Amino acid sequence: MPAVAPPPYPIPEPVVSQCVATASRTYGVPELVIRSILKVEGGQVGTMSRNTNGSFDLGPMQINTINLKIINKEYPFLTWRHITYNPCVNIMVGTWFLKSKIRNRGGVIWEGVGDYHSVTPSKRSVYLQRFLGHYNRLKKQYGFTPARVQFTQPAEPVQFAALSDERAVPTMPIKHRDVTPQPARLFAATAVVGR
Repeated sequence: MPAVAPPPYPIPEPVVSQCVATASRTYGVPELVIRSILKVEGGQVGTMSRNTNGSFDLGPMQINTINLKIINKEYPFLTWRHITYNPCVNIMVGTWFLKSKIRNRGGVIWEGVGDYHSVTPSKRSVYLQRFLGHYNRLKKQYGFTPARVQFTQPAEPVQFAALSDERAVPTMPIKHRDVTPQPARLFAATAVVGR
């Protein structure tokens, strides 16, 4: 009998807090920005949303399978299952992808957030309006101040490794008996508040 995937489920708030904080520190993307994207995307652990072009959006940050080749260049040991069923891996990979979009836009978070969804102007515009609504609500809820990203030389690289239980919540860095962790080859970023 074939294995049946568990139904999608929301990430418990303590796990969201831990994963978002780790991703924010690792990639220098403000927590409020990551949380806002999680709200806009509306994915859950185990979510696999089929798109009209045949691709799928995976997990809480709805990472599109079109980007798996890019992701696998950075993290060759991650599979779509890790991204779909492991909330921290999903948030880390989604934040890494977002950071690359922000960096490509000269450190402008707003532009990077738009590109996270689409470079098509009409789709970006709708997405950014939704993002802004969630951002403002979360800002009131958490009291965060806006921040911008300033890129610097690498601090300490993040490390992932293959997971025996794809739904486990990892802490970084992870070590696995038969996989050597791979360092990120990206620039580290730090948040600069109030500029």
